[in-house]
Amino acid sequence: MFGALVLAVGCGGGASTSTSTSTSPQQNTVPATFFGQNISDVSNYPSVPIGNMGKEIAAEWGYIEPNAPTGAGCPGTVNCTHTYSWSTLDSFVSTANSHRVQFMWTYDQAPPWAVSSVGCSGSPSQCTGPITDYPDFDAFIVALATTAVILTGSSILTNSTMSKTLAERWHS
Repeated sequence: MFGALVLAVGCGGGASTSTSTSTSPQQNTVPATFFGQNISDVSNYPSVPIGNMGKEIAAEWGYIEPNAPTGAGCPGTVNCTHTYSWSTLDSFVSTANSHRVQFMWTYDQAPPWAVSSVGCSGSPSQCTGPITDYPDFDAFIVALATTAVILTGSSILTNSTMSKTLAERWHS
């Protein structure tokens, strides 16, 4: 999906009583922070300045936790053991950090086991059906928030429970 931004910049119009023969166009500069970019391949970072990165590819819940949690009664209980693969998300965050832009994680798909295989397609299978496994969705969001780093300009806000290991990995 592509978004569109329409920007009208100009100097009002109307009658002028100026007798000057030279005109100077009004110079308006829109800052790069006004624009964001969806990047599907972090090795292909745009050559024009942008203000933030978003809409990552292959870093949604189903890619981070493709396999159902294990344990008695799992998935669907709070006693599950989860296996997360943060490597793709790490690369998006690292790329944003190296370019000193904000990164916005988005969510619109889930793993098949979390939605009773409703609305699934692709390989690996990602689903748009309603989440039916709330305990494991909660566990994922807590894990994501615990490991997430939000970049705001040159300062970094981190979740208070984020481990030093993750901070070093994302900000080396």
